[in-house]
Amino acid sequence: MSNSRPGRVTLKMVAQATGYTTNTVSHALKGKADISSTTAAFIRQKAQEMGYINDMVAGSLRSGFTYSIALILPNVANPFWAVLIKGINSELRKYNYTSLILDTDEDNALELKAVQAAISRKVDGIIIAPNQQDLSSLHLIEKNNIPYVLLGRHFPGEAMNYVVWDDEQGAYTAVSHLLKMGRKRILFINGPHHISNSVDRFKGYCQALAEAQIPYDPMLVAETNISAASDNQNLKDILKRSVNYDAIFAFSDFIAWEIMVLLAEAGCSKDIPIVGFDDIQSNLRIPLPFATIGADKQLESHKVVQILMDKINGKNKEIQQVMLPTRLILHGHRDVSLTNRGCHKNK
Repeated sequence: MSNSRPGRVTLKMVAQATGYTTNTVSHALKGKADISSTTAAFIRQKAQEMGYINDMVAGSLRSGFTYSIALILPNVANPFWAVLIKGINSELRKYNYTSLILDTDEDNALELKAVQAAISRKVDGIIIAPNQQDLSSLHLIEKNNIPYVLLGRHFPGEAMNYVVWDDEQGAYTAVSHLLKMGRKRILFINGPHHISNSVDRFKGYCQALAEAQIPYDPMLVAETNISAASDNQNLKDILKRSVNYDAIFAFSDFIAWEIMVLLAEAGCSKDIPIVGFDDIQSNLRIPLPFATIGADKQLESHKVVQILMDKINGKNKEIQQVMLPTRLILHGHRDVSLTNRGCHKNK
């Protein structure tokens, strides 16, 4: 008995099974007009029965296109990115494209490996939410002349195609909402300072405080890991050491959920309104509603794919930079009651 693995179904095998030449079978499967509809239907039916799959690699050698793109994201476990994956894949199908999804876990070395993997698979283009610790991965993409679009993050001053949210305006809106609720000591739990979202949201936070004539307090701003909610010890420390906060603005809904869990576990005495960012609640039914900042994710998916397809097909060589407007969404402003004295270290 042979231990060798059976080979895949080939065009030649389909030709032998149907009695037609490989050229006729090829034209029938491609829908060429020189094959009668009856013959084409027969060949397609037989190919389907045999489990024939078109060889995209061989086809790409002839056409120059693999009809695949790499979607490189920092944390696919975050529901925000999962929602965008679904939206982007839906848009890609309109162009008969499929995606290769790669997770970098906000790690620069993993991002570089992801880009190398995408290039080795000869993708036609790349959509990437960069880690932003340096530009090495993007430079590698450029050296290989692969069209790409940044998603969700951007490098100020760099001539790169991107689709992002108006993070600064979104943060300003979030903080202004909390200020209108009468809260004046708003704890801002931000992401790492090298990420453009963090920089822009910090600007919006400061602008809202300044307009309300509330002095900026550095003790009310902290950074945390945004790639995994399991990093809750850092969040615990932030919540304990921060001074007399009466509201919280979180970098993302992902972080806001973790904060809510920690506050409930701590059981402090104050009601703490929380505003998140990303509006995941519009896409997932979560039994922990709270106010958040959102944007049109469907439009975001459409724009990023449209720009990439323009670049792949050479339709628009100009740099395209899209900033989507943000809005406050009140999903049911959840106030969490806490009773542990340790929640507010300095009273």
